[in-house]
Amino acid sequence: MNVLEQRQAEAYNSMQTAVQKLRRTMNTQRTLCEIEVALAHYNSFDFRRNIVAFNVNGWSGTLPIFHECDMLVCTKSGYLTEIEIKRTWSDFVADFKKKHKHESNGLMKYFYYCLPASFDLEKTYDVLEEHKVNYSGILFYDEYLNFQFYGFRVSQDDYRNRCMQGHKKLTIEQQLEVARLGAMRVIGLKEKLITKRQ
Repeated sequence: MNVLEQRQAEAYNSMQTAVQKLRRTMNTQRTLCEIEVALAHYNSFDFRRNIVAFNVNGWSGTLPIFHECDMLVCTKSGYLTEIEIKRTWSDFVADFKKKHKHESNGLMKYFYYCLPASFDLEKTYDVLEEHKVNYSGILFYDEYLNFQFYGFRVSQDDYRNRCMQGHKKLTIEQQLEVARLGAMRVIGLKEKLITKRQ
């Protein structure tokens, strides 16, 4: 290998290392379960005051949500919040290739993205605007699972936590459906734990 080839190989290896480092910093080492539990403890979504359900697909006449929700929070007053959890930048960007756009048929009062704090905030806002995403705000989490809230970007100097247009209070039947779907997930997880022990 001559000197030129050696320098090219070194430059290539350096570039690959930088790309890998960037990918690591744009992602999180936290598992989805760790993020879900931390969110369930987060003051705004506290599972002791609200109904919290994970991986909900409400294909029912009672709760017509036609996409999977990573996390749903139903407040005591009967309003619904959806949180879409992402662990990597590529997963975040892939969300906009899906057919659904987190439409809620008026069921959601709030819709948040929960993303690693390593994401660039301005770039995140730009992607959301580019894809014309209807959202309420962004929750960034760090590796210690501390959360930082950022509102919807109205303009370069104006950020707000906003309600989704046309939202309505859930009926008692819909609130019970959220609770039922959440309980179904708990039973499934307990069955997995039992199977692992055997």
